[in-house]
Amino acid sequence: MLLASLIWSFSTVMIKSAIDDLGPWTFNAVRSFLGALSMVPLVFIFDFKLNKDENQKLHLTPAVWRDSIALGIVIGSYMVLAQTGMAYTTIGKTGFITALYIIFVPVLGIFLHRKQPIRIWICVAVALIGFYLMSMTEGLSSINKGDVLIFIGAIFCTFQIYLIDTLSKRISPMLLTCFQFLFAGLFCMAGAFLFEHPSLAEILNAIVPLLYTGVVSCGIGYMIQAFGQKYLDPVKASFLFSSETIFTMILGFLVFHEIMSFREYFGCALIFSAIIVSLIEPKEKGNNN
Repeated sequence: MLLASLIWSFSTVMIKSAIDDLGPWTFNAVRSFLGALSMVPLVFIFDFKLNKDENQKLHLTPAVWRDSIALGIVIGSYMVLAQTGMAYTTIGKTGFITALYIIFVPVLGIFLHRKQPIRIWICVAVALIGFYLMSMTEGLSSINKGDVLIFIGAIFCTFQIYLIDTLSKRISPMLLTCFQFLFAGLFCMAGAFLFEHPSLAEILNAIVPLLYTGVVSCGIGYMIQAFGQKYLDPVKASFLFSSETIFTMILGFLVFHEIMSFREYFGCALIFSAIIVSLIEPKEKGNNN
């Protein structure tokens, strides 16, 4: 899961570099189709060719199709909102507002009868303070429309985590990722033709960011997410995903030579502490082993 977060942190830089070349609907349609296409060989090998156990064969029930379509629309909406919002706000505010899903995930869990212990809520509070110290160096002033779009995107991200949690128990991570971005691509393509005027020249101008965000981020990154969520609770998964903000800051230091302040380092320490504590399972009372 941390590897997926690292992959996605590079995507933030790639997407930011392509904002002027390609509209968000067109960009995310192409990257989604590339992500789905990158999974086809793996689906063929692992779901069809090597899978000889009848109990493990594909069971594409109506519920799987329904949830896969919903997942595609949700992740497509999240990507478009995030890319659109980035054009109007800073990377720091983008990271902080997106990380609000670490609140939304356990809150939604309450309505899904997945209540969390007080330890998790304390971790949420500590992580949020860390994100604030890292990302909001200029405070909460001057909220703009980009911030609002990214906030809405964080809500869509919350639903994506729960849909992955459901589907990862039914179909393979490769097929899940393929379906997720096939339907996301169709959704974004409809938006591209409705709201933009895509052209081959514009797509070729952004081919490097498209290849990375499509094959590596959508394909490999989200496949890792699907693998991880087979074994992790959505709340714990959201904590691990939140490390993307830390990796983005480190990337900024290594690539762009951006110097981090003591406040930002302290924020990193708080987030890592919250992630570690959230993953530790307390021993049951009476268990002395």
